[in-house]
Amino acid sequence: MADALAATRSFGENPPEMFAFCGYETTKRNNVVDNWKLKGVTPIPYDQKDGHRLLRETLNSWASVYSEGWQGKAAIVQAMLGTKPSPSTIEDDTVKKMIWALSDPSGKPAKIFAMSKIVPDLAWLHAFQNEKYAPQDLGLFGIKHTYSRKFEENYTFLKRPYSDLEYPPTISLVSKEINLKDNQKVMRWIGCWLARHLNNPKLIVWVSECGGILHTDFKDIILQQLNRISKPTEVEKLSEFDKIMKESSDGTPDEAMMTLWELALSGKMIVHSEGIPLLRSAEFIKTHGVNSSLKGLLVRALSPIVVLHDHTKYGYEQEDWSERRSIGEIVDAQVIIESHIFDLVREIETEPKWKACLADLLIDFTLLLKDAMDLQRVLGKITVDEDYTYIIIRSINDINDRALRNSWIILVELVRDAWIESHRQNTHLGNSIINVWWTYSYPIFKRLALFALAQKNRLEIGQVLQFLTEDSSKWLWSMETQYEVLQLLKRISTNCTHDETQQVAQLIISEPTNNDEIEGDDAQIRKEKDYAIMLRLGVMRQASLYGLDETAEARFKEIIARAGLPENVAPEDEFPFRESCVIDSGFIQKDLPPEFDDLYIAIRDNQDRKDWESDNWKALCKEHLDLIVEILLKLNTDGFDSIPWWNSAFSNWTDESSIIRSWEKLATDVISFSNVMFTACSYGLSRWLEAKAKTDVVEDSLFVSFIDRTILCASTDSRFGDDYVQAAINHPVGICTSALLVYYFNRKPSDNDLLPIGIKKQLSKLCIESEAKYINGKVILASNVVALFRVDPAWTREYLIPLFNWDSTKDTASGAWQGFLWNPRIYLPLFEEMKVYFLQTGEHRDKLKLGNSNYARLLGYSGIHKPDYFTYTEIANAISKLDIEELIQVADYVKEVIESAGEKLSEIWDQKILHFFHNCWPKEQSLVDQTLSQTFALICIKSGEIIERVFKELQFSISSLEYPAYVLMELEKTELCEKFPRTILSLIAKLFGPDSKRITDKLPLCLDRLVTSDPSLYLEYEFKRLSEKA
Repeated sequence: MADALAATRSFGENPPEMFAFCGYETTKRNNVVDNWKLKGVTPIPYDQKDGHRLLRETLNSWASVYSEGWQGKAAIVQAMLGTKPSPSTIEDDTVKKMIWALSDPSGKPAKIFAMSKIVPDLAWLHAFQNEKYAPQDLGLFGIKHTYSRKFEENYTFLKRPYSDLEYPPTISLVSKEINLKDNQKVMRWIGCWLARHLNNPKLIVWVSECGGILHTDFKDIILQQLNRISKPTEVEKLSEFDKIMKESSDGTPDEAMMTLWELALSGKMIVHSEGIPLLRSAEFIKTHGVNSSLKGLLVRALSPIVVLHDHTKYGYEQEDWSERRSIGEIVDAQVIIESHIFDLVREIETEPKWKACLADLLIDFTLLLKDAMDLQRVLGKITVDEDYTYIIIRSINDINDRALRNSWIILVELVRDAWIESHRQNTHLGNSIINVWWTYSYPIFKRLALFALAQKNRLEIGQVLQFLTEDSSKWLWSMETQYEVLQLLKRISTNCTHDETQQVAQLIISEPTNNDEIEGDDAQIRKEKDYAIMLRLGVMRQASLYGLDETAEARFKEIIARAGLPENVAPEDEFPFRESCVIDSGFIQKDLPPEFDDLYIAIRDNQDRKDWESDNWKALCKEHLDLIVEILLKLNTDGFDSIPWWNSAFSNWTDESSIIRSWEKLATDVISFSNVMFTACSYGLSRWLEAKAKTDVVEDSLFVSFIDRTILCASTDSRFGDDYVQAAINHPVGICTSALLVYYFNRKPSDNDLLPIGIKKQLSKLCIESEAKYINGKVILASNVVALFRVDPAWTREYLIPLFNWDSTKDTASGAWQGFLWNPRIYLPLFEEMKVYFLQTGEHRDKLKLGNSNYARLLGYSGIHKPDYFTYTEIANAISKLDIEELIQVADYVKEVIESAGEKLSEIWDQKILHFFHNCWPKEQSLVDQTLSQTFALICIKSGEIIERVFKELQFSISSLEYPAYVLMELEKTELCEKFPRTILSLIAKLFGPDSKRITDKLPLCLDRLVTSDPSLYLEYEFKRLSEKA
């Protein structure tokens, strides 16, 4: 066969890809795989021990899944609900398994994933986005692969070819390009799942980083979800809104997240692509100016957008969002203009044709600047009274390169230049724009207006006084407008009449009446007011040919004598911002110097890293990594620990590029640091190691040494309450444990490969040590127990499974079960080993925190699918200990099984679910509950053709509902009224009792359908009773 394939290829033909099952002995796997690849055949390797048992089991499993069609894939999705993507062996690739199941073209497995009562964790988004596929993997998505097809080299589940055309469009939910192609059913359901995480900042950051253009389907889904949340109808109170609230803590966006979604939906996060064609138009603009089409491109390219990034965390305190959050607390949000526009502006800014067009662009540029300021205000960075531009733009007339690091500042420059040209060409238009600017509340427009007034050939003192006296002379005295006010006062002193100048001087002598900007006691306020008066009188006095009048001069002399100030105002004193000022605003950034000597001194003299919220250290760490490494190592050598700087640097070097470079330059030096340094920097180091683990596919003993030392030196911090999972994922020991597992499983071990000695030693220590900090590692190990059991069953039995024993330390068992139920995966051989501990857990549900619902669902799984090692009695005893909320979780699981059963529903009901209700479900009447009754009613409706059997079994668990409308809505979508009128009448009669406070308009419609199908129902008592209610 191999020879035939080789001959076919020798004639230039491309035969279809060939596969072969190839058995291997444990130590010879790689040789067998390589031999088959040399023959041009893709091997499917398996361990041939026990008479090829693994091959037989695999073929049986495949046959079962494929023979069941989409139901087989739905079963895979259902089994993994409530889990998170986690490290796994080659044979148990959880991410690929989930993607394969979700990709069924019917969309039904994806619907189960999206609409499950247990909302799948958003961690799946990262897995779907980062799992890369090549063209030969297209079959995973139901697309036939041909060797001539032109595809991107790598693609993902969330961005992939739409079809098997030679040049197919791309499927995606978010992109950088507008995509009008309808998304497949699968992708629409993935969008529905994501819309259940609208309060999770990671989702909106992902939208921003992907380009910000929401596919129409995805946009509609988000809008519908937001509408349901903001305006739930009466019918939806128990169906949609309550489900969102209960099922996902991410389901309801708070005010900050709602604002971010409004920005995304309005297109304010869309990355503009117009700059590239504009760059090619530079020569045209130089020769011909800006025509109407180029103007449109230019305006779009200059439109400000919001870009979001994850916050870099510097500590492992748990966040408490019970208080109202601000946008700045949840994401790093910036208003930017795409950088490529700078190159164009700099290339053409001196060209006559460009200058000639500026006047026509003045209004457009003004509106763009207004938009930029509105976005800053929406993000909470500025207010209408304080925009802090006086710090980064010291002078409107001279905007330096430092200011332009904030990209939107180029709009200020363009507005200024456009006004200058406009005023030169059309004085009337220039004057009109000044008045428009003054109507805008933001200080930057007040500054532009004051700047423009000072440039006019002739000052109108009436207009000047109107501006300076507005709102109790607010802008005459404001720090925000100080520099432009002083320049205007100089111009008044040199260009206005003596009487006009004295009018302004008298206004200044009347002093500020608003003390909002001045802090301190009365003496301090008096001092600040005197300085403000002196500054304004002083510049007028120096500029004027006539000096000040007698009253103003006397006041000026009095102030400088009392304060000991010089008579002349130095140019630097005209600027309101001094480096000693501390401004409380996320808009302000204190720039650290990017030069070695200056930055060395800045860090050396600020070892505690004060004002870290406002510095640009994060940007320096990424943009000048080599410099930062050199300085920090030099400081360490010179005896300066600089711990906050190291901790932050490690936390910032977590992207793929930074981690590779920083590891190469630092690892060998940092490993020799003292234990004190390792303890102090344990959080930053653990995040650094976590990022490093994702890049390694080969053994690195230095990495393992880092893990050992970081865990050893990490402090034992107090846990917040009894939530072991949250503590573990934010503690250095937990983070390092997770990193070690990722590092190991990145090497793609197979089942039964056994753990390497070095890693086994570290993991064993985590399990054995009793010091409090090690519980964080135990929790992470417990959440990965399936993968560890598959790779090394003996070690897992000896070290890890005993941690689940409630008869040992209660804290340890609580942490282990919380960890496992945080990411519960069903692997029957492991379940058999943990059976006793699993059943014991029912007695300790108060220790499970959020794991209660997953525990209940696992009991439901065990009762329905009943592995051989469980008895119905054992499961019934465990279920009898559940409370109502937990029983609802079990009932929801039953409903999901029924919904995914498809054509096999009758068989599954008779052989599994019916036995479960007979043998395991508690029969106490006291367990009847509104939500439980609604779930059982929905189970009946979802059972379709076997509703008569299902209702017969469940009818005594269904009671009247206060709001039965939702059940009738679901019933309306079916033909059950026509097919089973008597059963449906009995069901509806159960739902509508004396406690039903609201009778929906759906009831008469249902009754009409029933009696049309079976007129004899007119005579039934329940029909008459319901008709009276309708």
